[in-house]
Amino acid sequence: MSMYVDVLSDALKSWNGGVSGEALLDQVVDRRVFMLSARVGCTPSAYDLLAAEIAYDASLMRLCDDLGVATKAADFANPLVERTRIERELAETCGVDLGALARARCRP
Repeated sequence: MSMYVDVLSDALKSWNGGVSGEALLDQVVDRRVFMLSARVGCTPSAYDLLAAEIAYDASLMRLCDDLGVATKAADFANPLVERTRIERELAETCGVDLGALARARCRP
């Protein structure tokens, strides 16, 4: 098991829950925007990048659970591949296009 999977699993165990539906979708979009914006800009530390990715992936997995899309922490051995698969599946099967929602949120 990869270190990323271990860290993501720990994050999921400590998830305090409490959000679902629209609030969870808003959280996922906010974390996606933050994760992508952390990669640009002022040379963030590796810890900041990892924290942003873990926060996004944990909330993304909770959204999948909410919408009935199968995923598990072990699938994140290659986070970029699994993240892309999930985002595509959410768009195709649930009509939730996280990329479009994030772009709309970033527009002035």
